[in-house]
Amino acid sequence: MLHNISETIASFFVQKQFITKEQLTVYTYCFEFLLSILLFWTSIFLLAWVTGSIIPTLFYYVTFYIFRTAIGGYHAKTHLRCYILSMLTFSLFLIISHVLQFFAVHMFFTLPLLILSGILIWRYAPIEHSNRPFTSQEYLKFRKRSRILLVAFSVVILGLHYSTQTQIYGFYVVYGITQAVISLLAAYKLTTRKELKS
Repeated sequence: MLHNISETIASFFVQKQFITKEQLTVYTYCFEFLLSILLFWTSIFLLAWVTGSIIPTLFYYVTFYIFRTAIGGYHAKTHLRCYILSMLTFSLFLIISHVLQFFAVHMFFTLPLLILSGILIWRYAPIEHSNRPFTSQEYLKFRKRSRILLVAFSVVILGLHYSTQTQIYGFYVVYGITQAVISLLAAYKLTTRKELKS
């Protein structure tokens, strides 16, 4: 659906001579990309607002994207798959965080998740994308950045975990890291599978 809408918009631009026919494919992709981002963040905001989870969402997504840019991760093949997968993972975050907070057991998950995520980041990060291989210098740069982020965020999480009033925020942060690590492992598994086939 997004592709059809994007193609219609791009075709309109061609008719108005804002772009040439040769640029139709490129602009269709650009519009599809922009529409997918708009749809995604609108959906996230509405779901967070309806569930009263604006603050948890901010903690979760800010942390997730900071780590994602440093350690890499899985990329869906289409915008629709990316949207569906993102909404599913976000919905899972909302359910888990609400359940754990309701039963007041979130504090028991924060440190184990932090330790496990830390080990996996230290071992596997960063993972490169097949369309954008790292140079040796880039690999070392992102590896160093991922480890610095891990140490810095660990200090923040431990500080939040120290007080019962802020423990839940530490859980939001560590869940964002954990989600980034899951994406990292998915990309690593796919990369390994491709290497074995080749």
